[in-house]
Amino acid sequence: MSKTFTASDLARNAGSLLEAAQRGPVEITKHGKPKYVVLAKDEYDRLRGAADTRIPGRVSEMPAAEADSILAQLRSEGVDV
Repeated sequence: MSKTFTASDLARNAGSLLEAAQRGPVEITKHGKPKYVVLAKDEYDRLRGAADTRIPGRVSEMPAAEADSILAQLRSEGVDV
């Protein structure tokens, strides 16, 4: 990881996080534990090996099992969905 931000940093300093993500993956921690990674889209595409593959952007476009899993995770973290 090139840089680490806390979830609170994300809320206060999104611009710096996005700038750091242009240089390399950025880890976001929550309660001191790694939870997410933010990276530039071109790097994500390179890692996936499918730069031109369309990725669902809406829950309604995802396979039901995947959508249910994501929604359950968000709810467990207290996000209203």
